[in-house]
Amino acid sequence: MSLGQSVNDQPIPDAGERPRSNGNGLIHDASDPVVSIAGLEDVDWRPSYDRDSVDRHLAAVEAERARLLAEIRQAEERAAAAQERCQTSTTEREALLGSLLLAARAEMDRVDTEQRATVTTILSMAEEEAARIRDRAQAHAASVRDVVASLTATTPPGESAGGTGLESGHDVADALGSRGHRDAG
Repeated sequence: MSLGQSVNDQPIPDAGERPRSNGNGLIHDASDPVVSIAGLEDVDWRPSYDRDSVDRHLAAVEAERARLLAEIRQAEERAAAAQERCQTSTTEREALLGSLLLAARAEMDRVDTEQRATVTTILSMAEEEAARIRDRAQAHAASVRDVVASLTATTPPGESAGGTGLESGHDVADALGSRGHRDAG
């Protein structure tokens, strides 16, 4: 017979015959000499369990408590291991990010050095080309000055340059332009 209670799905057995009620809601057996001698007639008697049933119940409770504590420890260990993996993972990610940044910086430095060398080469070539153009222009200007000087020296003041075959300023410029190109080239 069971009281309808259980521990770990195991019914708790009844301690035996229950005492009868005296009609006032009190449960006792007044014929019991211990009850009458001790004056326990007014005590509200409740069903009780034998010592073995209580001990088995307490053992089951302790076993369940130990199981739950072990499960809690395992969960805490798993949580700690996961946290450690996260920390390790974070450290590894930080190391990877650091190495990527260093590699990117080295690549940027290399590209910067190459670009500076390219710019220096282009500027050097442009300066050389500008110097060649300047030298040709100076040579052409010198030849124009020489022609103008020679025309001015051979033509007396107040006379035209008719004897040279140059009738206008355009003819002089054309003659100087062709001569300057021949001298510079």
